[in-house]
Amino acid sequence: MASDSKASGSAPPDVSSLSSTLADALTQADQAAAARVQQARTVYLARASQLSRTAAELKAQFGASDAGVKRAEAEIAAARAASSQVAMLHQRLTTPDPPVAPDGWVLHGRVFGESRKPIAGFTVFFADAAKAFQQAYGFSSTDETGYFLLQFDAGRAASSDKAAAAKEARATELFVEVTDLKGRLAYLSDTAFQPVIGAAVYQDIVLTESASTKGEPPAQVRKVGMPKRQPKG
Repeated sequence: MASDSKASGSAPPDVSSLSSTLADALTQADQAAAARVQQARTVYLARASQLSRTAAELKAQFGASDAGVKRAEAEIAAARAASSQVAMLHQRLTTPDPPVAPDGWVLHGRVFGESRKPIAGFTVFFADAAKAFQQAYGFSSTDETGYFLLQFDAGRAASSDKAAAAKEARATELFVEVTDLKGRLAYLSDTAFQPVIGAAVYQDIVLTESASTKGEPPAQVRKVGMPKRQPKG
């Protein structure tokens, strides 16, 4: 008499276990990539240091106008610029994503000056296509590493209808703006930010133009977010 047979094999893996395993694997991959990037930066810095010594020796021997000195100085500038770019990439790789609401989104990143050094105390916020401050999304002041964080959660929006709030957020064109320590607009994005619902987007902002040509920040930002000047004496 034939007996019933049961399919053998292990039970399917638990979904939460798979998610944890995947998260661990991604973390390890990010750490490995960050380590390689940091190694590349060390190489660029070492090259810049070597070139500086060479340029100093050539300058002492042939003078500052020598073609060899000019080439060495150009290579030094290129190596330092590459090192700064690599440093920015390393910061991006080592910055963890902030928590994001299921029906919200996040924009975070860093603000740098022309020399690629982080800038502290600048204010980052959103404006619409008409450059009107979008107060519903708040603002953020950069810390000593230039880091800023702008979060939106439809569940906490003023509207009682979460779906309507999320839809409105997706429909509004948002442009990133930055004000400097004197309250001048230092940056206006050329393209609209595209929120990704349930996700965090990282963005580096490099200021390359004079802030004084950008005009004044919104009154709401100046009133709430701008650094208050201390009285003299």
